Amino acid sequence: MADDAHSQFLEGLRVTAEHLQHLQDRLRESLLDLRRSVGLGRIAWGLRARLEGGQIVLDPGVAFSPGGVRLNVDAPLNLGPGQAGRRVVLRAANADKPALRVGSTPTLVTLLTNATVENDDFSDVGPDALVVAFLVDENGAPLLRQDDTLFVAAGQHRHSGAHFKDAQGRWHYDGPPLQGAKGDKGDKGDKGDIGEQGPAGAAGARGDPGPAGPQGPAGETGPAGPAGEIGPAGPAGEVGPAGPAGEVGPAGPAGEPGPQGAAGEQGPAGPPGPQGEPGPQGLQGPAGAQGVQGASGPQGDQGVAGPSGEPGPKGDKGDRGDVGPPGPAGPQGLKGDKGDKGDGGVPGAPGQPGPAGPPGPPGPKGDTGAPGAQGLPGTPGQPGPIGPPGPQGPQGPVGPQGPVAPLDWPFIEKVSWQQGATLAPADAVALLGRLDIFLSLPLHPRIVEMQPRVVQVWYEPDSPRAVTGSTVLTTPQSILTVHGALKIDLQAITWSLTDTAEQLVKVLSLGGRVIVRVHCGHLVDRKERPFSSALDAVVGFPTPHVPAGVWESWFFVALPRIEPVTRIDPVLRPRGRRAPS
Repeated sequence: MADDAHSQFLEGLRVTAEHLQHLQDRLRESLLDLRRSVGLGRIAWGLRARLEGGQIVLDPGVAFSPGGVRLNVDAPLNLGPGQAGRRVVLRAANADKPALRVGSTPTLVTLLTNATVENDDFSDVGPDALVVAFLVDENGAPLLRQDDTLFVAAGQHRHSGAHFKDAQGRWHYDGPPLQGAKGDKGDKGDKGDIGEQGPAGAAGARGDPGPAGPQGPAGETGPAGPAGEIGPAGPAGEVGPAGPAGEVGPAGPAGEPGPQGAAGEQGPAGPPGPQGEPGPQGLQGPAGAQGVQGASGPQGDQGVAGPSGEPGPKGDKGDRGDVGPPGPAGPQGLKGDKGDKGDGGVPGAPGQPGPAGPPGPPGPKGDTGAPGAQGLPGTPGQPGPIGPPGPQGPQGPVGPQGPVAPLDWPFIEKVSWQQGATLAPADAVALLGRLDIFLSLPLHPRIVEMQPRVVQVWYEPDSPRAVTGSTVLTTPQSILTVHGALKIDLQAITWSLTDTAEQLVKVLSLGGRVIVRVHCGHLVDRKERPFSSALDAVVGFPTPHVPAGVWESWFFVALPRIEPVTRIDPVLRPRGRRAPS
């Protein structure tokens, strides 16, 4: 059994761009098949146009262009005053998100629908547009008309030819009215015999006409009329997917070598290359022969003795030895006479030291010596017992407040623009082409159905300034509204610019501030809790999530400044400074 073309994803598969492109192409084929079944160049639902106070109002709805693209209007549009001889046209246009481009190639392509009122010159609007209403002149006043054949009948309809609203307020067509059914033709009765002619009676007075008789049976269907003219050719179908690549053919014979070209001019010498690594160390040569020792020189004179060095530090005090018993004191000998000085003989060899004599009596107590060096610290003792708690001290100063934990309310989590940025007018208009607002939690399905218009975009133009003496005078300016279409999904809100880009660039050229406002109290999550207007998405840190309120962000518009070029002439340099070398 054959399957529809699809992509098969397996665990561990390396998904390529070709896989995703194939998946998208098959989805687009399926959607186009459904749109062709409903009818191309038709209105699927909504898009009812009417005149209110002389202004053209177009209700939300969806249509499919002759080329098969989706044309949608998400909110009621006021298209300006109605004039005879004009028509209401929906046109599709593509855009993209510049921040997601790869080089100059768009990767996220969007489809916008522009509703315009233009002169009706009966020209073809092309495959990506659809005329949904005409303005004609009736007794000198404009009358807006919509052909019922432009609308697709709702799934469940009764062919009343009327338009009706569903429970969500969307317009639908009930189908064209059906003609009355033809009754069966009765059998023809037998013809009766002709009676005899009676005598002519007297002419009587003319009686009143009797009541009308019943309607006779419908006549037989006439022959078919001539065939109508052939209508214009329909739009060309989409290009089908590329077929498989053919097999590679055999390689052709090699061509003959061409004549050798003239030698090119020698190019300029290139920059010197990096220094190479040092080469390996060479082998050590053999040792030379030892030279002859020279004669010893004469001994020099003895030098003068140098000054005595400073005494070294005092050593540690030694342990005291055991004191032995004192010996008996010997008798003191008599002092002998001084002998004559003898001749200087040859000194004899030093004698051996004699035995130590008995210790003499202890001498008098000497002076206290200088304090010795500080000894090494002793081993720490064991910690003592814990003492009783002391009295409570005074209270210290209050410390800085820590980060505030956000409350459990849904909020705006991320936006597609930078808070407080300054852009040129053209860049600001490109940014306003699409604003994306991402929510922290999904919305309630009823909010998605209602599509409340919760986003406002305002422009505060800068005021021209006049200088009078030392006073700067400004003029109050009006806040302008920038118009756009709103699309609310489960967890994202998209606002797309509908004003003319060229005109908006001229308006923004005055400079000023663009403000984006979101009325969070009209957004409710699936637990029926209103969203918070907390500014986490633009201030860069968590803030308290208080429910409801109006969320605001902005960026600035300014013309690019051209800085003057300052030229420093070395001849006019200030005195006292050296010229650069």
